[in-house]
Amino acid sequence: MTSQNSKKKSKTKSTQRKPTRKSVLPKGKNPNPQDINTLVILFNHGRYPEMETIARKMTVLFPKHGIGWKAMGTALLQQGRTAEALAPLQKAAELSQGDAQPYNNLGNAFMKLGRLAEAEASYLDALKLNPTFVEAYNNLVNALQEQGRFSEALERIRNMTCVIADQNTHESADPKTTTPIVALLPFGRSGSLFFHSLFDGHPDIATLPGIYFKGWFGHDTWERFAPNLSDPKWRDRLVGQILNEFQPLFDARSKKNVVGTPLGPCDWLAKHSGFMEMGADCSQPFIVDQKSFATALLSLLAPLSSISQKACFELIHRAFEVAIRGNTAAGSREGGQIFYHIHNPGPFEFANFLYHYPQARLLHIVRNPIQGMESWMLSETDVETGFLASLRNADPSGKLESDYLLERWNKAVGKSVIVFNQLHSPFNTLAYSRGVRLEDVKRDTKRVMPQIAAWMGIPDHPSLYEASFCGLQYWGPASNVTGKITGFDTKAIDRPAGRLLGLRDIMIFETLFWPFSHQYGYTDLDIKGFRRQLAEIRPWLDEPLEFETKLYEELPDHTRLLKELPAYTRMHCLLQYNWAALDRDGTYHGMVQPLSMD
Repeated sequence: MTSQNSKKKSKTKSTQRKPTRKSVLPKGKNPNPQDINTLVILFNHGRYPEMETIARKMTVLFPKHGIGWKAMGTALLQQGRTAEALAPLQKAAELSQGDAQPYNNLGNAFMKLGRLAEAEASYLDALKLNPTFVEAYNNLVNALQEQGRFSEALERIRNMTCVIADQNTHESADPKTTTPIVALLPFGRSGSLFFHSLFDGHPDIATLPGIYFKGWFGHDTWERFAPNLSDPKWRDRLVGQILNEFQPLFDARSKKNVVGTPLGPCDWLAKHSGFMEMGADCSQPFIVDQKSFATALLSLLAPLSSISQKACFELIHRAFEVAIRGNTAAGSREGGQIFYHIHNPGPFEFANFLYHYPQARLLHIVRNPIQGMESWMLSETDVETGFLASLRNADPSGKLESDYLLERWNKAVGKSVIVFNQLHSPFNTLAYSRGVRLEDVKRDTKRVMPQIAAWMGIPDHPSLYEASFCGLQYWGPASNVTGKITGFDTKAIDRPAGRLLGLRDIMIFETLFWPFSHQYGYTDLDIKGFRRQLAEIRPWLDEPLEFETKLYEELPDHTRLLKELPAYTRMHCLLQYNWAALDRDGTYHGMVQPLSMD
């Protein structure tokens, strides 16, 4: 057994090494298909430096062929070398010959550099070449939102919805359903998994633990699962595919990421989501019976001659309730409702979900916006010192360390962008949305939870006062600041802002968040004070923020000036666009209204 396994492992490793062998790139009219396939394999395995090397050689041998430029730009972009990626991506777009993808990639580079108008133009070029290119629509909506152009973003969402409708005309017929659904959305870093855990185990709720199904309504997700209905074993293959793609849902020891990458590139999604340290003593990984789930799902599929994305989504929830929780009421077609944690969805995921569930209610869990944003930014800027030491040993010049820190800085700014996009998202106007304060859920639980349940149309129940998934106590992801704390502990929300942001930074964000904070009771500042501060902070938006100066000083390489860094450019464009919207309108369009409480 051992020797056989060793042989298998050896064979697998040998197969994976093939793409790194030196390619002979013969001169000719077009690149060798084998070399192009090697680039694809390296990309799929995240081996971007090797991909870059081969792509560079290809651009020398085939300078008039776009594939080498496209691959080189993509490899540089994935390594966080955005400025370097720009020239090859522009060359790839120039040589695209009707291919929309290079223009989309170029737009992504411009977005990271904070050059939003150029990003928008690139996405529009992609859509001219391919009017149904949903990835370009998705990115265009983000670019418009980031510029504060609410009505134009809303119009593009409607365009994207028309594409979704056209793509669903050939979908297998859905069985008629009236399944009610509530979608949970976080606002910044706001304890959404803790809040989710309160609804797990409610007898009238069908829900899947965690955020693993966030990407179910992504633009290419159903292509991975849609069965070949002419295959007599299509049901078995579908169930097998679901178990394979969503391994962490059933066994948190699996380090696999899932479709939609809920937390982005992640070395162990289940662990980073808090599912490896559960139970009363934080010692139990989350593990459920996959075979029972498979049996239940196969039983539900047995009478069907076809299956659609929406029907499959609902059957997975029903099978989980019946097999794992023994909850036949919520697992039936007639009883219960689905509680879906659609964690930070992209525009297409959100639009596709609402296309399938136009009657959905959206429940936003919110938090003091400065605290929530700062906490989320810190998750990127707090770096592991041992890893930085290894970078210093590998490159004493400090370039590797600087590149790594700059990429983390870029990601932290990206978190700020998401928070402001969530603040006034056009999607908030497309469905019945309400917000609930995390602070009220934790501090005034017995008053708040029955009212949330009533809004959802479910009865009060003991499960609403227990942070658990499938009977296991849920503690949440580990924190270096608070340590392990129980779900209702308030240590995290009691900490004042200022761990990353300076006092002047806090005043800037306090002003820009004022309409939201005023609506949710997070500020005592009145309208006159807001207007006074809005005028006061405007000159500061052209100067480095205090946290930017601090991060810049920590860089070992100061070759580039602070104001030349992409993270600086993007942050200040974000601040200026939102300042302009407030100066013009006095508020933000599309903010989620608080759930009315007695």
